[in-house]
Amino acid sequence: MVGKEDSILEQEALPDYFPDFREHLSMDEKVRWTDRIYPDETWECNLLQFYLRVLPKLSSTLPKPFRLEKDERVDETPVHIALREAFVNSLVHTDYSLSGNIIVELDTEKFVFSNPVTLLVSLEQYYTGGVSECRNPALQKMFMLIGRAEKAGSGVDKIISGWAASHWRRPFLELENQPDRVKLTLPMFNVLPEQIHNELHSIFGDLSYFSPDELIALSFSLIEGSTSNHRLQYVLNMHSSDITKMLKKMCEDGYLEAENYGRWTTYKIKPKLATSDVNLATSDTNLATSTSFPKRVKREELEKTIMRICKDRYTSKEELAEILGKSENYLKNEILSRMLKDKKLELKYPFTLNHPEQAYKTRD
Repeated sequence: MVGKEDSILEQEALPDYFPDFREHLSMDEKVRWTDRIYPDETWECNLLQFYLRVLPKLSSTLPKPFRLEKDERVDETPVHIALREAFVNSLVHTDYSLSGNIIVELDTEKFVFSNPVTLLVSLEQYYTGGVSECRNPALQKMFMLIGRAEKAGSGVDKIISGWAASHWRRPFLELENQPDRVKLTLPMFNVLPEQIHNELHSIFGDLSYFSPDELIALSFSLIEGSTSNHRLQYVLNMHSSDITKMLKKMCEDGYLEAENYGRWTTYKIKPKLATSDVNLATSDTNLATSTSFPKRVKREELEKTIMRICKDRYTSKEELAEILGKSENYLKNEILSRMLKDKKLELKYPFTLNHPEQAYKTRD
C-alpha cells in the first residue's frame, strides 16, 4: 500500500499492477480524457498515493450543500461517504494476482469502479450487506487505521443509502468473465428526472395512466436504449416473475417491444412511439430542401439555418446532413457539438449522448 514503485512492479511481486484514473468531462468527442492519473513515473504509484490523488478529483464533482452540525460546517454528505466507500472497496477487494488494471472512471453522468476480481459472496448477499469476505485483510486494516474502512459488512449499505439520499439512480454491480472483473456503476442522475419525464410525456402523452414501476421501466428504456428483467430487479421492489408480467403487458399494450428470448430478453420503446412525426416539417425545412443549399457557406450562416430547421421539432443529424448536403461526421463533430456547447441547441436524449435516435432542437 505504501511501497516504492520499483518494488511493487518486480516480477516476484505485482508486475501487472497499474492503477488508472480516467476523467472525461468534455462534450467534445475528440477529447479522450480531461484528466488522467496513472503510473507515469512522476509519483510513487502505491495504493495510498493513488487514493490520496484520486479521491479529491472524484469528490470535487459532488455538490456540497451548506450544513451546520454543532455550529460547525459539515462538508461531507452521505453521498461523499458512499463514493469514498465504493473507492476503498475497489482497492481492498481487488485480486492483485490477476492480470488487468484497477480502473476508476468519471464522466458527466456516472462514476465507474472496475477491477480484476471474482465475488466471494453472492450478488444477493452483496446487495443485502452485512456479509463481507475481504480478499486483502491487510489492506483493509491499513485503510481502517486511517479511518477509511470498517470490518462490519462490505459497506454496500452505505453506498446504496448515500445514493438514495441524493435521489439518484441506484448503484448497480456487473460481473464480467474472461477475464474476471467486477464493475460498480454509480449513476449521477435521478430515476425519473424532469427532462426524462418531459421526453416520456412527448412520446406517450398523459403519464398518469402508468404505475410508478411502469414509469421506471420506461425511463430506463429511454435513458439506456433498452432494459431487462435482470436490470429492473435492482431498482424495483418486485419479484422477477412480476416484473416479467409487467413488461409483457407493456408490450401487449404497444408501449414496449421485446428482443431476444428467455433470460436474454431486452425491452425497448417502440420506434413508432419514440420518434417524432417526420411529416411535421416546418416551413424552414421545406425551404431548405426545396432549394439547393450552397456547398460553401460561412459557419455563422450554417448555424442560423440549422437553428431555423430545428426550431419547432427535434431533427436528427441524418436529416440535417441530407437537407444541407453536408456529411454527418462533419456536422456532428464540427458544427453540432459547438452549437451544443454554446447552448444554441438541446439534445432529445441528453443522458444518452450516443442514443440511436438522438436529435437536436433549437433552445428557447
